[in-house]
Amino acid sequence: MTHRERILQAINHKEPDKIPVDCGSDRSTGITAVAYNALKKYLNINNGETKIYDVVQQLAIPEKWYLELFQIDSVDLARFFAENTQEWKDWILPDGSPAKLPKWIDIQKRDKEWVCIDQDSDIIAKIPDSSYFFEQTIWPIIWD
Repeated sequence: MTHRERILQAINHKEPDKIPVDCGSDRSTGITAVAYNALKKYLNINNGETKIYDVVQQLAIPEKWYLELFQIDSVDLARFFAENTQEWKDWILPDGSPAKLPKWIDIQKRDKEWVCIDQDSDIIAKIPDSSYFFEQTIWPIIWD
């Protein structure tokens, strides 16, 4: 049974050959880049790149080895837009491990925290010291 057939069976309340497994098809089901790198280290996987597609939550795009090892059936299709290596830049995660960020995002170290800067030079998010994800500091919609 293909991944697609398995998911369609489950959606249609029919029994697939196994329970479909999701990793990252929605931001609620992703894996953080720090955990992803720790898993790679534990499994002695030294190739590939940890690309962060959700900078706020620090979520990694699972690589082929991960999808195959854990028999993942459902992923975020936007991952295919992330294949151009020229659109990524090197970054170091809060635990000191390497990762890639989208080139367009401006992240700077200020004092003891990382900050994300928008085009107007406003700090829109920050990672406080000893934290592993960004906290939003500006909300685009303000309710009165």
